[in-house]
Amino acid sequence: MSRNNILDKKYPLYFGSVISDAKIKDSRVFALLGIKEGELYTVKETFSLIKNWKKILRDEYNAVSVEINAVIWADNKRYIDIALKTRKNSERRFKKPPEKTPRLPAEAVKNFRKYQNRVNELLKIDVKKTTRYPIDGRWQSKDRTLKKIDETLLNIVPTKIDLILKTLYSHKNPEKRVLALQLLNWAPAAPQILNSILAGLEDPEHSVHNEAASIALPKILYLKNRTSVKKISEMLEHFNLLCRGKAAYIIYVLMKNKITIPKPIVKKILEMGKLKSPFLKFYPSQIKKFTEKRPN
Repeated sequence: MSRNNILDKKYPLYFGSVISDAKIKDSRVFALLGIKEGELYTVKETFSLIKNWKKILRDEYNAVSVEINAVIWADNKRYIDIALKTRKNSERRFKKPPEKTPRLPAEAVKNFRKYQNRVNELLKIDVKKTTRYPIDGRWQSKDRTLKKIDETLLNIVPTKIDLILKTLYSHKNPEKRVLALQLLNWAPAAPQILNSILAGLEDPEHSVHNEAASIALPKILYLKNRTSVKKISEMLEHFNLLCRGKAAYIIYVLMKNKITIPKPIVKKILEMGKLKSPFLKFYPSQIKKFTEKRPN
């Protein structure tokens, strides 16, 4: 299916879950959206609705933050999930935004862009070909072209760690901090490198948290590092819905690889599994199966 066809295709909208720091009923929030479940909308129409919904919810609840995800699930329905924050200090505080503009190593960035371009080419052929696997402390692909670029980055990145970490810690642009984390995929799977990656979880931007968690996963598995689990689990408290979903996914993978997860964290994830949203409850439901087979 071409990009235009995807954008023009209409998907039925359904209500997922509402995450809030206030006692607000999901049904009350969804009633304000002014649509009925099952109504069909294109991607563009959905984005337009989301923009309007954010304004409605900010005004109705005097919200300091409103995040809305519209995720297409396996049943070919698009589910609306909402994170609504009404108090400024209801989420744990992160570090202050950095203000510097260090440069990332040009050769590393150049080759990573080649890597991204190849992934985009594969997406047009078959999305399954873009699958990467956590092997030897980093994400790796089975595609021959990506393997060649992987080897190049594996030679470059370890020699430029200081420059990459400087960007991660101090660049004012969150996209550059995300890029620094992406490059650290090819850094050695050493405890100090893992700690530097996990420091991204203290970044003021949720997009950086998500990338830090993703890049950390292969190194956690390689090192069998159990102390990282608590830091990852803190994302379950974020108002950012993608962070919650990412944390549940990572803990699921760790459990699948027989990394012991503390009972309070498992309990917290199982509570998340009670939500209506298929996006938010999928990995908790998988984790529940683990606990039924081999209780912690």
